[in-house]
Amino acid sequence: MPHPIALDAYGRAYVIDSYRHVLWRIGPDGRRMLLATNVDAEAVAVAPDGTVYLPSDAFDATFRWRLHVISPNGASRDTLITTGVAT
Repeated sequence: MPHPIALDAYGRAYVIDSYRHVLWRIGPDGRRMLLATNVDAEAVAVAPDGTVYLPSDAFDATFRWRLHVISPNGASRDTLITTGVAT
């Protein structure tokens, strides 16, 4: 399985290691930094301000998704997104 990757404005790569369930930030010099653990996202996106977004599904009968947000200062939070569709 390929590892999801995103790049920021500073040339840093953000890589989800699907095997270890972690998010790495890799600088242009090759140095890596562990940003998050227990990552179950299948995609990663980085905003211009450096905020990292990790969407994952909590797909059940309520059609919900979770968005894990990591701010540039390292603080993180989860947001639950619902569609309003029920089965």
